[in-house]
Amino acid sequence: METSKARIPYLDFLKFFAIGSVLLGHSVEQLTGNDYWDNPIWSFIYTYHMPLFMLLCGYFFGSSLKLTFGELLKKKFVQLLLPSVTAFIIVWTAVSVMGHNPWPALFTPDWMGFMNTVWFLKCVFLCYLVGFLSIRLFRNVWLAALVTVVLSGILPYGGVANFNFMLPMFWVGYACKLNQSLLDRHRKWFLGISLVAFGVMLPFWSGRLTVYMVPTQVLDWGDVHVGRAEPFCGALSSGDRHCRQHVVFPVVSLRLSPY
Repeated sequence: METSKARIPYLDFLKFFAIGSVLLGHSVEQLTGNDYWDNPIWSFIYTYHMPLFMLLCGYFFGSSLKLTFGELLKKKFVQLLLPSVTAFIIVWTAVSVMGHNPWPALFTPDWMGFMNTVWFLKCVFLCYLVGFLSIRLFRNVWLAALVTVVLSGILPYGGVANFNFMLPMFWVGYACKLNQSLLDRHRKWFLGISLVAFGVMLPFWSGRLTVYMVPTQVLDWGDVHVGRAEPFCGALSSGDRHCRQHVVFPVVSLRLSPY
């Protein structure tokens, strides 16, 4: 008889902590209206909560490499895309029945509306597919990570479902799993360095530096002309800083959790 896999308590706690952070963050949004951008609780939560989710997804990514591409596609479609499609249909039906859209900033009855509805599940699906195919193609994890992260920041539509922002977190999680023994041996050093780095950057952080306000696409393809492309200066300055801030806290959480 096949035995169930043993649970890892500190990873289960991290999932619970991330879920609680999402609920608290959205509660603050509903209670404060449009003033939540500068709310200290909301701002702090948005330094880590979705990147932490993606880091955990990357941490468990290795088991998917044992599957064939067809098996992976089927499994992740059922786990991730099917709930996304169901959620979109429910919201679209509700909007149609009411005769108006009470959530214009969150939902539109088109392709982008579909991508924005439960966007994280679609983002995880894309990360799994890109991670799987790139490792099969390059036969090297680090090269696969480098190429996919760079391309997602340059190519058009790389920011769909926040893919180009979350993909680096996915690879960081997988790197943590691959180097688990190294991290365990030097846990205190990694924890200390991460906490110091997070503490140093935190005073410079603002809710207005989140991915929702700062562009993550390196090239603005709306300004592309023949033989010339205008870069997003914000994405290369403040965007770079906000991305580093988002990476540090999830790594701190993963290193702190065994304690």
